[in-house]
Amino acid sequence: MLTGICTLALALQACTKSPAENPGRTDDPGNDEQNSKVTLTLSTPRTRTTLVSETYVHWSEEDIVQINGTNLPVIPDPNDPTRATISNVDTAEEYVALYSPDNGGYIPEREVVEAYFRPEVPHTPDSFYTTGGNPMVAYSTSTSLEFKNIGGLLRIGVTGDASIASVMLSGNAGEPIAGHFEISKSDLASGSLDFAPGEGSAQFVSTSVTMTCTENVRLDANSPTYFYFALPAAEYTEGFTVTLTDSEGNTCLRQTHNSVSIERATLKSMEPIAFEKDKALTVTLGEIAANSVTWNIEGNPSTDLRTLLVTKAMWDHFIAQEYYLDNPQKLTSEILAAYSATIPTDDNGRYEETATQARAVNSMQPVQEDNDYLVLAAYFSGTQSVGVIPAPVPVHTPAATGPAPEVNVTVSSAGSTTIDVLTTTSNASGILTALFFKSDYDNVFSREGIDEELIAKYGNAWTAEQVEQANNGGYTLQYISLPPETEFVMLISVSSAAGKATLKKEIIATEPYVDPSAEWITVSSEATFVCGFFFNQSIPSLSNVINITNLKVEKLADRDLFRLTDAFSVSRIPELAASGIYSDLSGSPYYFYMDATDPNNVKVVNEVCQLGIVHNEYGAMSVGNDFNIQGGEEYQHGTYNRAEGTIRIGVLICYADSQQLFVTPFNSTLYLNPETPGNSVSTENFKKDPVAIPW
Repeated sequence: MLTGICTLALALQACTKSPAENPGRTDDPGNDEQNSKVTLTLSTPRTRTTLVSETYVHWSEEDIVQINGTNLPVIPDPNDPTRATISNVDTAEEYVALYSPDNGGYIPEREVVEAYFRPEVPHTPDSFYTTGGNPMVAYSTSTSLEFKNIGGLLRIGVTGDASIASVMLSGNAGEPIAGHFEISKSDLASGSLDFAPGEGSAQFVSTSVTMTCTENVRLDANSPTYFYFALPAAEYTEGFTVTLTDSEGNTCLRQTHNSVSIERATLKSMEPIAFEKDKALTVTLGEIAANSVTWNIEGNPSTDLRTLLVTKAMWDHFIAQEYYLDNPQKLTSEILAAYSATIPTDDNGRYEETATQARAVNSMQPVQEDNDYLVLAAYFSGTQSVGVIPAPVPVHTPAATGPAPEVNVTVSSAGSTTIDVLTTTSNASGILTALFFKSDYDNVFSREGIDEELIAKYGNAWTAEQVEQANNGGYTLQYISLPPETEFVMLISVSSAAGKATLKKEIIATEPYVDPSAEWITVSSEATFVCGFFFNQSIPSLSNVINITNLKVEKLADRDLFRLTDAFSVSRIPELAASGIYSDLSGSPYYFYMDATDPNNVKVVNEVCQLGIVHNEYGAMSVGNDFNIQGGEEYQHGTYNRAEGTIRIGVLICYADSQQLFVTPFNSTLYLNPETPGNSVSTENFKKDPVAIPW
């Protein structure tokens, strides 16, 4: 739309029978459908901009303005491009307008205007990107609308002997500087356009803006070439980083850590930058010990970077994934963004670090003897890497000297879903533990040396307090939410202060949920289960609760633990079959347990309530309500009414392959005797009289 930089004004003039002073009037006898439309006349001020002399603001045929949620094309006046018209606009009592509605717009049900600052823009000589590059909004109850900027402009001048291919701008504190930003209609109506990104108004945002030069921009060594960025109005407390990339792929980073205030409808200029090719970031290894790694970094003076020591096992784990194949720079960037902190080089461009811990897949781990690691490093701005990312630097720690620490592992207690393991150590400085299903360990991890690799990749590091307790009498580690009657392999690696490590493997197991010799009795053969597990409004067959009938219900002879067997198979429930998203699992029987020992607190334990079906996209299904109860009635456990013969299950969490999928929107209820729900279903066992009755 714009050939220069300025503020737009939009004038609306009624051109039909609807009077201008009452655009929403409906009592006009001639106010039929045709007369409920108006033609809007748009105009832009003829004032010249202060940035580009002799330049007017012109409408173009590509321009779109949104009025009250409707995108409408602009028709420029062929004789005066500062004026234009929009036809066929619905008459209204108020007008909410947005230029440009590119990926944004007015949301009536929430009464907010969603404006969009583009994270990727093409370069426009002597201006910001002209089509929707600078979002503006307007509100009026009359037919005159004046657009206002919601952002400000940042001008960056560059000199030098290079051809610029792209310019990236990012906030050093990781602020959102592009994406979707919301302004409430009430603020717009009151004239308040000051908002702070990151305080609830910013959604789907980016922390950088990249300007791409369709044709390389040739710099002048003596006179700055300017690049303009339209940014959300905010205080950028840690300043900005600018990354210039020339046509040969060379980069030039410049940073300021001073706070920069971008004010609405205001142009701010940075001091011109002289394009100088960055000094490549280099990593040189220093002293390598059994329990520590030292490295030195050289690069640009006083420039932010991030660096981290990672286990090679972690790197290999992620680099094998398709997302990172052939792109180690991307993996380096994302690891550093997630697990390291930003630090600057000194005035000479140097930085040194000694690490006694390294990042593994699950946690930070103590550096151990005879292990492979990688040093990662990259220039950084805010939460993302900038410039050229160097390749990871490999390092191998030597064997440690001195005695290895002692470790003893004992299972102190085991239940059906929990195992408590007491670990006692001597002279331990660091402890790593990892737990695996024994079936996975035997079938997948069966080659020699795998224990060292597994603990290096998946080990969870203990805190200093936990290690201290293990050295002074022992520390109990509790594993929870485990499947019953299952064997596990526990690996524990204990290292000394010198880096000497002891690795131990233990086989531990959970108990059965129910004693296999327990007596089960049938309490109903015609029960009905009103099931709310599978509700899905978008699938017709699952858009309501499902009645599952003629169910056999059993309970333990000595307590109120109930179970259903293979109750949820797709083959017996036509609604599941019709949905097309569920299939039966092999391996019957599958039990659904309801623990009504406390009738006011009926529990369904996820680890033992496998439904025997698989969600075709997400995996094997199970349900449970064994979560911590908080909040109101909707999050309570179920109840058992013995007199009525009903078990109200309450709210359940549905899982797929042990990952939470959704919370059921409806309560489910089991009717043990649906035809006579008032009858009692409690049972009484017979006692045996040892004396025979004579004839």
